Amino acid sequence: GLQQECAQWENKFLKAELRLRQACENEEEAKGSEQAHEYLKHEVIELQEQHAKALHQGQEARSELTSLERAQRLAADRLDELHIECSTWQDKWHVEREALAAECVQKDSE
Repeated sequence: GLQQECAQWENKFLKAELRLRQACENEEEAKGSEQAHEYLKHEVIELQEQHAKALHQGQEARSELTSLERAQRLAADRLDELHIECSTWQDKWHVEREALAAECVQKDSE
């Protein structure tokens, strides 16, 4: 009887030890998943910051592009003005030259 009782107690002890070991493993696992969760939280925050930075850079690039387009339009307008100015001067020069040529012909004939 005593031997049987001892065996039962030993069995209960082994089961308890096993449960304790499982509980410890579960606790470790829980800590591990908690750490993983913290890590992921930080990852998410970092990704959000990178996303915000990328959006900001995108906005800066867009406004820079808008400025460049505006400058390009202004340059094109100025180029048109210069073309007009140039052809006006060419016309004036042509008239002046004709007048000078006529004057020279007149002087030669005198």
